Parts: sequence; C-alpha cells; structure tokens
Amino acid sequence: MRLKPSTPYRAKPGALALGGAATIAGLVLAAQTIAPAAASKDASDKAAPAERCAALKGRTLGGAVVESGERVAKGDTLLKTPFGEAKARADYCKIKAKTSSGPGSTIKLEVYLPNDWNGKLWGVGGGGLSGGLATAGLTLGSALEQGYAGVATDAGHDDAPDAAWAINAPIRIKDFGFNANHLGVQAAKAAIETYYGQPAKKAYFHGCSNGGRDALMLAQRFPQDYDGIVVGAPAANYTGVMASFARNQNLFTSTPGAQSLLAKLPLLHDAVMQRCDKLDGVADGVLEDPSACKFDPAQLQCKPGQDPGKCLTAPEVGFARAVYQGTRGRDGKLIYPGLPVSSEYNASSVGPLGWGPWFMSPPYTGSNLAKEFYRGLVKQDVKWELASFNLDRDNAEAKAKVGADLDALDPDLRPFLKRGGKLLIYHGWEDAAIPAQATLDYYAAMRKRTGRAADDNVRLFMAPGMNHCGQGPGPNTLDQIGDIDRWISSGKAPQQIIAVKPSNGLAAFFGAKVQVARSRPLCAYPMVSTYKGSGSTDEAANFSCKLPRGVKG
Repeated sequence: MRLKPSTPYRAKPGALALGGAATIAGLVLAAQTIAPAAASKDASDKAAPAERCAALKGRTLGGAVVESGERVAKGDTLLKTPFGEAKARADYCKIKAKTSSGPGSTIKLEVYLPNDWNGKLWGVGGGGLSGGLATAGLTLGSALEQGYAGVATDAGHDDAPDAAWAINAPIRIKDFGFNANHLGVQAAKAAIETYYGQPAKKAYFHGCSNGGRDALMLAQRFPQDYDGIVVGAPAANYTGVMASFARNQNLFTSTPGAQSLLAKLPLLHDAVMQRCDKLDGVADGVLEDPSACKFDPAQLQCKPGQDPGKCLTAPEVGFARAVYQGTRGRDGKLIYPGLPVSSEYNASSVGPLGWGPWFMSPPYTGSNLAKEFYRGLVKQDVKWELASFNLDRDNAEAKAKVGADLDALDPDLRPFLKRGGKLLIYHGWEDAAIPAQATLDYYAAMRKRTGRAADDNVRLFMAPGMNHCGQGPGPNTLDQIGDIDRWISSGKAPQQIIAVKPSNGLAAFFGAKVQVARSRPLCAYPMVSTYKGSGSTDEAANFSCKLPRGVKG
C-alpha cells in the first residue's frame, strides 16, 4: 500500500476513546436461546429486506430477545454532533435486542445486517465507562460500507455522566468487565445465521482504550468468539489507569507552585523536541521512539534573574519529573508507568490531547473518569471526592474489589493463539492517557508466557506522533479492518502496516474524502520506521522497517 500526501483518503472510524461515562441498566431479562428456524433460509431468499428485518422482532437469537428490526437506508442521518452529521454509509437492517448474564443484568445490543453482506462480522468496543452502543452507527460506518455485519453493546448499562449504575450491582460490573461483549457476539452470530441463512465465515473485533481492554478480555476469556482481534491503546490495567489519573491530578493541585506549569507545557514540549527530534534521522516534529530520548526537565530550571515565563520553577520541574516517572506507591514500587516525553501539551479538539485536558485543566477527562470509577465501582458512594484519594489505600481497595473483573492482564493467550486467532495491537507513542509503556509491558509478559505461539499470531505496532487512539502530529489513522482481514485472509503476518494523517481528520472521521497530509509505515515491534535518505519524509514509500541498533529480532 503506497500513499502519497495527495492521495484522497476516507478514515475508518474506530471505537470511542477512554473518556466516557454511563448509568443504571434496565430490568432483568431472562432470555432462552433457540436455534435458528429451518425456514430462515427460505425467508431470506424470498422476503424483501424490510420484511425480513421486521420479522426478527420477538425472536430469541443467541440468548437475546429482539425488540425491533428496522431498515436504515444509505444517507439517513444517524447522529447529529457539534462537529457534523453522521450518515448511514450502507443499506442495512438494524435490530435492537436485550440479553442477560443473570439476575440483575440487562444488556442492550444492536446488530447491523447490511444488504450486501461479505460473510463476515465486525464487533466494536466502548470507551471510558461506556459500552459504545450510543455511537455504534458511526463507529461501524466503514465496516458496514465494506459489507461487514456489525455488533455493539451498552456493556450492561445506559450511558450517563456518572457511574451510579454500579452501586449495589456487582453483576453490572461483571457485564461491563467482560460479559456484555461475549453475549453480544453470541446474539450477533445467531442473528446473522437467521437473517442470511448461513453463519459468518469470520468474526473480527476492534476496540481502543477501554475498548482495547474489551478486546484483550475477549482474547483472554473467550478465545472462540473472534478470529481476529485489533487492540488499540488498551486500558488493560484498568485499576492502574484510574489510580494514575487520580494521583496525577491530586499531585498537580496539591503541590504549591506546580499549577503554573500548565501555561508552560509548550515550553516543555519544545525543549523535548529540540533535544530529541533528530535522533531518528528526521526532523519532523515526531519522535520515532520517545523512550530513546534522555530528557530531564531540570535543564529548563530557572537560573537567578531569568524570566520565569521562559523557564521552569523547582515545583514545576518536580511535578514534570513525577509524571514521567510514573505512579508509585509508598514503598516505591511502580503502580502504573509514567507518560512519555513528547506528550506534554494542552489541547482539545475532538478529544483531549496532552497532559492538560486529561488531568491538569478542563475538561479533566481522566480525573473525572477516575472520580466516577471510585465513586460507583469501588467506594459505592456518589458523594466521594477525588480530594480524599489515598494512592496506596484506594488502589489496593480497587484491585481487591473489581480488579479481577476489569483488569485484562492475563498474559496466557495460548487458547486463543492455538485455535489460530490473530491479535493486532497498536499504541500511539504520544498517548497522554494510557502510556505506551503499559502496552509494552503487557506485550513482554504475553510473549514470555506464550513463547513461540505468538510468533505468527501476534503483532504490536507502535505509532510515533499518535495520541490517544488517534490524532496528534504523526500519522494517526489506521485501516484496522483492512489490516486484520488481509492478515487472516493471506495467512501472512504483517511486518508493517500503513498509518496516515488526513488533512482534515474530523471530516475524514465523518466519512468525507480528504487528502493525506502524511503517511508512514508502522513496523512490527521491535522494528522501527527508518528514513531511506531521499524523498519526502511525509511519504511512507521513503521509509523502511529495521531493527534498532543493538536489538535482535
């Protein structure tokens, strides 16, 4: 795949990012699974699409009771946002259904059945404390356009700005943690066989952030559900992510003199880039591997008589160092990795970018998410405040109460890999929410546990200049659908995939065709993208994948 900066491009929307919230699920539903009726194939052959879609109402499919079936036409408005309208990109049948994991559980799901089905299923995960159902029509848009059936769930509760849904409801926490996506795909596969008269040939899943955690949970707990799983910036250590957000904000607000660093984040970021941008041989505002950058914010510390607006005070240096070094307990042990150099800025466009909006300034996306997590899932108290957070005490409590349900840290993927499952992992190096090192740590543990089973079945791609699940100065948009399908269809594990930076990322996200501003190969870890020495540094064809000096393959 060769992309030049002038190439027209339309983005493939992925799952929502980490920042999200939810509320209480509905009444208990006890559904009985029945096999697809023998007449289903005849109906699929003879009935018009609208009639076949409506006829699914009342059926029990894979344990889920279908509440409605409606036709959606290409071009119909699905969602209106401040950024634009999302329109249907294909003709399809959308069914709404409910299933249950047991008493106290109600899981809502939607299955999307396109007219021109390609024989495959594409599932999507959620974000933050959400299951991703509310925006599934948008995040599934490209998949439906390409002929995939789709499925999404509400993770067992409606979206809301708080986590009251979890109070006195342990089953809902388990649904959010792992049950919902498993039950959702069972229903989707049954709906596909009923509607089309044949089973799906392949099933793929993609999620980023909490959706990446969803994806790992499926590989770890339900190895038979999906043939290919795409894992983006996974919040695998979910309790650790929340502890990190809470600690970072509390440290920022409680350290006298640290608050002025917010206005100086550009100064800090520029110093990092001046020191390390050329380490990869290309001065392009992107660090190929931030871990190779040896940077100490003390080099910016103010000297006597220096303008304090052009240097860092001692408290500012101390806070920056603490963010880089990670979240550590009283005993000095690492609870969660620190954020990488090059992620220090304060910006919000479609979503939070850099340290600022995650835990230093409005909208405090990570801090507010942590507050709701502890209120609803740990403390069971809607009046609990982040100011009372105690790292050692509250992280231990969260691990004990919900870690087993939420943390997707099991490195033993042998059942998934043994059946031929493929796992494609990607993570942006500039992620200021979930540090890339957390994924590198999981990848190392998984490789150690699975051994050679991972050689042909797992690939990790680190994305220079990509923020949390996208955006950022580097090529930040992937073709998740095409990448996993090409791998499984060909049987050949990719050594590189292509990332692009659309000229207008927001327009591309809503399905518009835009130009490619920059493209770059992402290399199978531990290889890195290396400039060949000639041609535009914004064109993928002028880079190749090589092992860093001193690293063995």
